[in-house]
Order: sequence, then C-alpha cells, then structure tokens
Amino acid sequence: MNQSNKKLLLVSINQLIAGIQKHFTTASVIVANQTYTSSQLVAVLQPLADAISATTASRAEWLSDSAAEEKALASADEFLSGLQQAVYAAYGNAVATLADFGLKPHVRPVRTAASKAAAAQKAHATKVARGEIGKSKKAAIEAPASTGGASATPK
Repeated sequence: MNQSNKKLLLVSINQLIAGIQKHFTTASVIVANQTYTSSQLVAVLQPLADAISATTASRAEWLSDSAAEEKALASADEFLSGLQQAVYAAYGNAVATLADFGLKPHVRPVRTAASKAAAAQKAHATKVARGEIGKSKKAAIEAPASTGGASATPK
C-alpha cells in the first residue's frame, strides 16, 4: 500500500472512531453477525490506527537514516578508493598482507592467442567498415590542383 493510501486510511479510521464515540455512545452495532459496543469498536480500530501511525513514523525515520547513510558513503567513496590505492602501492600484490586488509591482488587476465587474433580481426573489420586509413596513405593523397583564374583577394 502506498503512502497516500495509508494516510487516507488513517484519516478514515480516525473519523470512524470519532463518529463512533459521538453517535454510538449507548447503542450497539452488528458487524459480520457479531454485536459490538462503542468501546469494543474503538478497541478494534485503535490498534490499526496506532500501527499505521507507527509504520509511517518508522518509514520517515528510515528514509532520513538512509539519506544520511547515502551522503556518508558518497563523501567516503573517494577516501576509501585512495586508501585502497595506498595499500596496493605499499604492499603490491602480497597476497597474505592484502588479505589482512580484505583486498585481493590485482591479476592480469591471460589472453590466449585465439582471443588476440579474434580481437585483431574485429579491429581490422571495424577499420574497413569505417573507411579509416593509416598515416602513410593519408600523406600520399595530394590535394587537387587549383583551377586558376580565381584570385584570393576580393575586389
């Protein structure tokens, strides 16, 4: 149930309680084949109203705490990253020492000859598809000769 529905339900329950206390002071009411006095009706509705109020307050507190946590994490992110870099700089890939800090050593992935060949083939296909040419072919291209007759200075 979303928050606006909960608020409306709480308002409705509180209005029911107020109406019961105002109009059913001496009369009894039959609800679902059971007879209730005004105090019994309020005894059924009041815990529900209290529970909704409590969860609304808890949610507001939780949202506030979550926002504070997010802000703290954002401000500590750069510091934590720097600290990890300092530990790696100080101890390199010493597995036992890094494990004491809860860090894993940096491991370069081992690329097979087949994966390197596939990457080179893909790069070449991309270059051909884009029409890219190298420096030497670009240098070999000459600009077209000027058509002459046209002066560079306006008259």
